[in-house]
Amino acid sequence: MNNSSNTLFHFTKKIDNVIGILKDGFKPNYRKENLNLILKKDDNRDSPLNIYFPMVCFCDIPLSQAKNHMKNYGNYGIGLSKDWGIEKKISPVLYAHNNSEILSYAAQLYDQVDNKNQETHTYIHGIFSMTKPYKETLRKNGKEIRFYDEREWRFVPNNPKIMAEETFRNARMRNRYYVSPLEFDPTNIKYIIIDKDDDRNLIIRELKHNEKYKDDIESLISKIISAKMIEEDF
Repeated sequence: MNNSSNTLFHFTKKIDNVIGILKDGFKPNYRKENLNLILKKDDNRDSPLNIYFPMVCFCDIPLSQAKNHMKNYGNYGIGLSKDWGIEKKISPVLYAHNNSEILSYAAQLYDQVDNKNQETHTYIHGIFSMTKPYKETLRKNGKEIRFYDEREWRFVPNNPKIMAEETFRNARMRNRYYVSPLEFDPTNIKYIIIDKDDDRNLIIRELKHNEKYKDDIESLISKIISAKMIEEDF
């Protein structure tokens, strides 16, 4: 059994999100990363060093092993070829713990760079945007999450505009940050995943109403599978 897939999957909890992806491509959302977990600084839970990066997240998990992942992220999704992902510069994230030497080097570099050297800080932020803690303990219930098991691949735009916590919390300022969608061709689609069979007609209707899918309708319809089918057949 392979531990990785030739397909990159993006799971979600709403069918409207899948329809939106089919219609407009993937829209990078700003997501929070706590740099205290990366920079080997004291993890001050009252004032975490949060930075928000625009990204689209995928997982490199074969469908036969995706059941637990889907419980956390949803029974809807879309799978695209890994070749497409590599062409679009989607990459596996760097998983690291607080004692990882590579993060020690990055943290030292971050501390030594003059704040006026904006270009170098941009490059360092680029490294942080592709870095994920090996694990984290949640504040709410003390539960430990091992992110390493998610086999995450991530798309982060080149030289992204980042947000501080106060900017993200201000809706008017946050809406000024526009990021171009991540696009794909119909031939890049390997799977369209729905939660239940009743969702099938909604997906087919979207495909038929979208001009870019007109030459690939039958092929795409054959790629629609349900979460139940995954549980039974994969």
